Amino acid sequence: MQINYLVSVIIPVYNGDRFIKQAIESVLNQSYTNLEIIVIDDGSTDNTKNVVLSFPEVYYHYQEHQGVASARNKALSMANGDFIAFLDADDFYDHKKLEIQLTYLQNNPAIDICFCYQHNFIEDGFSLSEKDYIHFMQNEKIGLITMMVRKFVFEKVGLFNVKFAHSTDFEWITRTKELGVNSVIISDILLSRRIHNTNITLAWRKNNDNLRFQILKESLERKRKMNEKN
Repeated sequence: MQINYLVSVIIPVYNGDRFIKQAIESVLNQSYTNLEIIVIDDGSTDNTKNVVLSFPEVYYHYQEHQGVASARNKALSMANGDFIAFLDADDFYDHKKLEIQLTYLQNNPAIDICFCYQHNFIEDGFSLSEKDYIHFMQNEKIGLITMMVRKFVFEKVGLFNVKFAHSTDFEWITRTKELGVNSVIISDILLSRRIHNTNITLAWRKNNDNLRFQILKESLERKRKMNEKN
């Protein structure tokens, strides 16, 4: 592959020493190698720091616990890449994720965000209720961690909203739609998402539903005000 653009991979982590090694290795083992990895440790109290620092290739930054939106925003301020990709500390990439998405974006200059599909899997020893199993296995297929985005999109859309404790990725993606940012979902499954006992999305699913309702309500209000101005 002849593309030489730098890709910044952002990994926020909070007490993720169980899985972050595999996450980092999945980035280092990418077929596309012109990349930087930025890990923002959001106040971990476990062995996360030592695990991350065992990888000299990784940029590591520690901050007091402020939430995932703040961690991602800090990483964006440090990122040097022309393209941004995200990964959670308990998930991991397919070997060709970055190459496939970057190639697509370069071949389609009118598209600014490229999503792929994710494979959800349940960590050994953990079980879900039937309702949660259906939710994750059938519905949760695309998210921020499947995305590659041109960095300048953040100048247009803004950073992640720190007022929301959760669903900050949903809120940001909602703003991209409001502003007409062109995105596409390619058919490839390029990320494995782990469902386990400390999974944030699982723990806060009911709260996330309420937050998403609030986010959509605020989005509709912004659209109404925009239409009034026009």
